[in-house]
Amino acid sequence: MSVHEGDVVAPDEIPAFLAEIAPVRAYSEQLVVETRPPDQTVESHRHHTFGRLAGVEASARYAQGTGGGLLIW
Repeated sequence: MSVHEGDVVAPDEIPAFLAEIAPVRAYSEQLVVETRPPDQTVESHRHHTFGRLAGVEASARYAQGTGGGLLIW
C-alpha cells in the first residue's frame, strides 16, 4: 500500500490500509501507555487515542463500502 502525496489512500488500497492499522488496534493499550503526554492521565489519553483510531477505521470501512478512497489529514 502506498499513500499518494502523503494524504490519500486510493480506493484499491483501502484493504491494505485496514490491514496496516490492525496491529495498531492490537497494541493500542501499549501504545497509549508508552505515548501518554505528561499532562494527561492514561485514561484521558486512551479515550483520545481510541477515539481517533475508531474514526480512522470507520472512515476507511465507509470508503471501502462506497468504493471511495480516504483522505488523511
